[in-house]
Amino acid sequence: MKIDKTLIITSVICLLPIMLGVVLYDRLPDMIAVHFDFAGNPDNWAPKALVVFGLPIFLCLINIICNVSTRKYGGENQSMLVKFCRWLVAIISIVIVPIMLFKALGADIPIQIIAPVLVGVVFVVIGNYSPKTKQNPVVGVRIPWTLESEENWRRTHRFAGYLWMIGGFVLIVAAFFMYYGFAYIWAAVFFGVIISMIAAPILYSYYLHKKGI
Repeated sequence: MKIDKTLIITSVICLLPIMLGVVLYDRLPDMIAVHFDFAGNPDNWAPKALVVFGLPIFLCLINIICNVSTRKYGGENQSMLVKFCRWLVAIISIVIVPIMLFKALGADIPIQIIAPVLVGVVFVVIGNYSPKTKQNPVVGVRIPWTLESEENWRRTHRFAGYLWMIGGFVLIVAAFFMYYGFAYIWAAVFFGVIISMIAAPILYSYYLHKKGI
């Protein structure tokens, strides 16, 4: 049986924040903020043991599920979008968990900017690789019309790719409204962009389907 190096490496990366948590454990408060509102204020907390050990382990399990479900599509010639999806949870773990730990120690980290910028970057990357992704039942705009027609899939993902890249850049730029205290402007932009990025490709695919594509 061939060893899945990506699965092993990403799983290790998911668990790396545990080492940082162990080093900082005695200095951490008993409860750590795990969720923040649009203004960057904490609004939900969890015991530090759950954050230090439980969260990385949970993300590692999610990573394993994502890798196992995607690795068989494309083999060595997997699309870049599939490869990116296989690394995404590991990136989230190695970025978000340390931020939570350092925030708990009082570090002035603008989570209200970092989080939306990270979301925007993810959409830019997905949008960039989307047009090059072949039909598959795992990643992409997986609806009946794209899965039954290669041309529908190709056109829909080319359209979605441009849309997601533009939407990602809009989210990145809009995130800096948070820095100046306009949290609700960013919230409105965020939900508007997300709804558009979900609905528009589906409607476009249906339009192509009705045209016989």
